[in-house]
Amino acid sequence: MKLALHVALAATAVALAAPSTAQVARYVNGSLTTGLSNGSSWANAHRGPDALTVALGQTSGPNRVFVAQGTYYPSTTLDATASFEIPAGIYLHGGFVGDEPDAQLRPARGFAPTILSGDLAQNDSLGGFGNRAENSHHVVQTITGNDRSTLDRFTVTGGYAFDPAGIFEERGGGLLCGNATSVTDCEFVDNFAETAGGAIFSEAVTLLVQDCQFTSNLVSPLVIGSITEGGGAIFHNGGPARINRCRFDANRTAGRGAAVWLGPTGSVTNSIFFGNFGAPGSAIWIDAQIDGPARVVACTLANNLAEFPGGYAIDGLPGSTTPLVSQSILWGNISLTTSTPSLNPALLAEDSIVEAGIPGPGVIDADPLFVDAMAGDLTLGSGSPAIDSSSDTQLPLDAATADAQLRRRSVDDPMAPNAGPGGGTLDFGALERSDSVSGVSPICFANPNSTGERGLADAYGSTSLGLNNLTLSATNLPQNAFTYFIVSRSRGFITQPGTGSLCLGGTIGRVIGPGQVQSSGALGSVQVTIDLAAIPAVTSFIAGEPGDTWYFQAWHRDFVHGSVRSNFTDAGSVTLIP
Repeated sequence: MKLALHVALAATAVALAAPSTAQVARYVNGSLTTGLSNGSSWANAHRGPDALTVALGQTSGPNRVFVAQGTYYPSTTLDATASFEIPAGIYLHGGFVGDEPDAQLRPARGFAPTILSGDLAQNDSLGGFGNRAENSHHVVQTITGNDRSTLDRFTVTGGYAFDPAGIFEERGGGLLCGNATSVTDCEFVDNFAETAGGAIFSEAVTLLVQDCQFTSNLVSPLVIGSITEGGGAIFHNGGPARINRCRFDANRTAGRGAAVWLGPTGSVTNSIFFGNFGAPGSAIWIDAQIDGPARVVACTLANNLAEFPGGYAIDGLPGSTTPLVSQSILWGNISLTTSTPSLNPALLAEDSIVEAGIPGPGVIDADPLFVDAMAGDLTLGSGSPAIDSSSDTQLPLDAATADAQLRRRSVDDPMAPNAGPGGGTLDFGALERSDSVSGVSPICFANPNSTGERGLADAYGSTSLGLNNLTLSATNLPQNAFTYFIVSRSRGFITQPGTGSLCLGGTIGRVIGPGQVQSSGALGSVQVTIDLAAIPAVTSFIAGEPGDTWYFQAWHRDFVHGSVRSNFTDAGSVTLIP
């Protein structure tokens, strides 16, 4: 058995050591003082106050631009019409320290902030929108073309879309989309538009917004005939749109949709709306609901305030008998004029918690027992009626896999009845109740093993380097199967016939120290403590650093029709903190 295990480890090591595909990139570091400033490497990155503008002007798609931490302005001459213009096909990545060879090796968002600011005079007042006259009308624009433009891991702030000379100069203070656009892992803070889309304006193009935070963005009203614009954070009208795993806090408008304004297309999944302030639609305005699937799915809306007569947290123009809201929680929202402040009854809901009673199949009026709603912690407390009340068959695949914080969905609480359709174990709302401290890959899925189940990889304890108390866990394994964990700073997705899906990439280490290669035993599970000061690499160990994200999954023996095989669990992730 030891020989067989040794051969298995060696064979797996060969597969795991395969190099990742090299990326072609242009590099930007505004604070650099040495090098050729031609963008060919980090050592020769474009530098100076106009470094990013120069790099974008010299780059055509498909290509990538890597931008080091720091603050960048679209103009050095107070030109309010200037923007960072992302050509079609360009992937613009921020959040680098300035020495990483690959975007996956960046620290987590917030540890190396890359800020795109429209505050050209660097004099914006705090706590309001004063001193904005010279600010950029749009901090970022995507330019029309055949390929999608991507904005990834930036903070966008200080946009001020106000110029009566042109209608589009009054839309999209943070980002004006002129092309199919993906926005991932970004923050939009304190952006303003006079008419629509304080943070993002998108019309007649495809839009994906994922894993983003929107805080204190503002739209003032503009009345054109009988139509009032809005969308304090996002305005999207026409073309497919998906808003997924995002959070909206303290966005405002006197128009429609304090956080989000959606036309007849587009959906919102796994997202949180807290403390937004508006007229009709203190969180979301749906300009037209058409026949089709629900469009607000697995979301949590709390403490949003509607001041318009008859306003609701989710409001809009009914046009269908199809429920708009599903698998969601609408609770603690406030309206100055109605006793049913969460949802316009004409828009319909199903399988959700909706305060003040909205008729619909599976809709209940029961306190979801948030941990601390006043402070914005909308995690479900023990005994919440939202626990195990949903079903993954009613959610898109990625929404059924990971919640708003990228934690595993479908965590069965043994103290709660499985009340979801078909005995489902997902929770209503954007946040799954779980003791796990790890995220889960929403793009790489385990193959069923010989038990018929998919193996699951999770982590428990703490992600603190100081505490150094993290345990990796693999469950749903075949009984008595030899198992060990693999770890990497990079994700991947390689399907290997007969051996499952490898969800890691780059340099992959095996956790095979004393006592770390285990049998799954009669329970079909293993637990291994990992030293965060000595994380395995291929031939050495690496000390974890604050902001590092590590991905992990378990390899295990399997037996199919009497043949010895192997398989992988799905993949988890942890971001280390001090």
